Amino acid sequence: MKILKIGIICLFLISFSILLSNQEASAEDITVTSNTSNSQTIIEIKNDRKSNVELDSIRIWLSGNESFKSFKTQQGWTGEINQQGVLTITAYNDGLTSGQTLKFSITTSSETPLINWKAIDKNGNVIETSSSTTTKSEETVSDNLKGGDIAILDSSTFRTIPEKPRVDSSFRLVGQSFSASQDLDFYIKDNKVSSFTTDSNGNFVVTIKIANNVLPDRTDFTLVDSIGNEKSISLRVSESSNRLLIGDLIKLSMDNTSENVKRGDTIPILGTATPGKTLTIITKNLDNTVITTEIVKTQPTGVWNSNLIFPPNLKLGQVFFEISDGDSVVTRTFVVESAKIIDLKPLQQRYEPTETIGFSGEAIPSKDLEIIVEDPTGAEIYSTVILVGSDAQVSFSIPTERSYMKGTYVVFLNQGDVEEVELFGLGELPTSKIIVKPSQLNFPGNTNATFTIKGPAGVNVPLIIIDDSDNEKLSDIVSIGPDGKAIYETSLVGWSSGVYSIDLRHANARASEVFAIGMTTGSGEITMKSVKDSFKPGEGILIMGNTGPNSLLSITLVDTAGINVKKVDAFSDKNGLFVSDKLRIPANAGTGTWNIVIKSGGNYAEQEITVGQDVEGMIVYIDSKQTEFRLNEILQIKGSGAAVSHSIKIDILKPNGDALTDEPFYMVATSDGNFSLTWQVPTDIESGDYTITATDGNNEASTTMRIL
Repeated sequence: MKILKIGIICLFLISFSILLSNQEASAEDITVTSNTSNSQTIIEIKNDRKSNVELDSIRIWLSGNESFKSFKTQQGWTGEINQQGVLTITAYNDGLTSGQTLKFSITTSSETPLINWKAIDKNGNVIETSSSTTTKSEETVSDNLKGGDIAILDSSTFRTIPEKPRVDSSFRLVGQSFSASQDLDFYIKDNKVSSFTTDSNGNFVVTIKIANNVLPDRTDFTLVDSIGNEKSISLRVSESSNRLLIGDLIKLSMDNTSENVKRGDTIPILGTATPGKTLTIITKNLDNTVITTEIVKTQPTGVWNSNLIFPPNLKLGQVFFEISDGDSVVTRTFVVESAKIIDLKPLQQRYEPTETIGFSGEAIPSKDLEIIVEDPTGAEIYSTVILVGSDAQVSFSIPTERSYMKGTYVVFLNQGDVEEVELFGLGELPTSKIIVKPSQLNFPGNTNATFTIKGPAGVNVPLIIIDDSDNEKLSDIVSIGPDGKAIYETSLVGWSSGVYSIDLRHANARASEVFAIGMTTGSGEITMKSVKDSFKPGEGILIMGNTGPNSLLSITLVDTAGINVKKVDAFSDKNGLFVSDKLRIPANAGTGTWNIVIKSGGNYAEQEITVGQDVEGMIVYIDSKQTEFRLNEILQIKGSGAAVSHSIKIDILKPNGDALTDEPFYMVATSDGNFSLTWQVPTDIESGDYTITATDGNNEASTTMRIL
């Protein structure tokens, strides 16, 4: 699996030609390229050295609600943004003539702006209007606006090593006595093959390859600087040492590969055929339906190669492979296996509230399988542990209630170090999800942090990490593999101890997870409290407390027999606060007195809770590890101890005691006296402490929340 390192910056490359409308210009006279990173775009406009068009100004505007934040131009040009949000870059004196380059930078409100262009000549005539969307490329952007400076001097010289380069071979291009730190373009005949920058002494050494379609003949090698100065040498290019004679025939063949493959695999394939031949590669299912079709061309050496991708949703079983050169065919058979050790699927993708969710499949035999279900808000709503039999076959069901919210639910399936994730929809079909898990909760300082990321196969997902002061520590792009997984690794050298969060977004899917660096045990005095003291089997436990800042804690759930049922790690923030919602009473828990134990080094705290016993009176609480909420956030207001099947009325009161809404919220308690309300904080209410009250006609309960 590919490991991505910090320091790689994924950029957006925009490259297109501005089409010219007058008769003297051709569609290839003006070329515009752009590199974008972190909302800053470096734009380069090149007037072809054979062009007779003079460009006087460029007008740029952005689509939608996007806007310019700033811009920067090179010497000799000026820019202005008008009230309509149009940026105009104009020459002081002479415009952009043949062979010259103009560079400028813009900073926008979006990392992927749709940019619209209008090119104008020295007479004020519009040459052409164009627009471009972005595609992705991994290169490094540099805010270095030196376009227009002289690089080629009278004393400048360059040569090739060897003196007679060959077709389809690499050579070194060595230059001396150029201007320092200036950009140069290198042409073979009239084709630009490379761009590079001279060093601080005005010298360069670069490696360049002559393409296999260049004819062996006397050829011009030309350097062009940013203002159009040229320097050329003429060399005889020799025939390729690898080139086969035209007419040589090679039998189509393919090297051996493994017969068994897994869904999500990419298998490199290669072989030989007649040079210059176009080959067709087809993969088919057992029923002869085509999965993929690809065209490849053999190299002058007669070698061909490609990558055969087996999609993660491919049916298990045999896949047939064919490659043809038009005269002969080579075939292969692959057996597609599941890449999952835990291979469990919901019986259907969509269910309705109150329906039971069914799962079946295979898992690691003779080993406990932990099942955890999270609702669309990320709150854990169900967990249990089952023992997988020796035959590895598994089937289980997940109950739902009428109060469950509609949306996409995530099911985590764990057996030791092996974890898989499945989705199902309640009230609607499931949508794409992104999930991120740190390899450990607390990383030692000056080491590497590793994260497992799961999401839609083949997409590139922006990633950021922020510290506990909401400052961005790094941003990057992670590529999800064809199996729907990726491993992201970054160095923590120089990072300070504390709490961090990693956040990923793609379309409407978002994932966020907290982790710590350099936490230590031995926190000092620990105070803790669960949201309530009485629980029923299957209920989650929300714990909050206070201790020393930046401390590592272990939280253990202990049953009536003194057996540790589950242990999780947590940590306190810079203010000493800690919150955990990772514990849940097992669905098959016995009744009686249980304990929650928190330790950090020699420090210790404990709280008794009751499980399975009747709760005296009604309680209401917010099922969240937060104590403060922002506008538009979605909350789960829950309660228990209500009269069975009675109507529950819930009021939300403003800080002054007035009702927030004209009408209260009503629902019916379940057969065990529980109730739940999904509520979204309005965007037009004032900050302050709000009170939630619930009554069933006989009993009443209340809790408070703070709106920021």
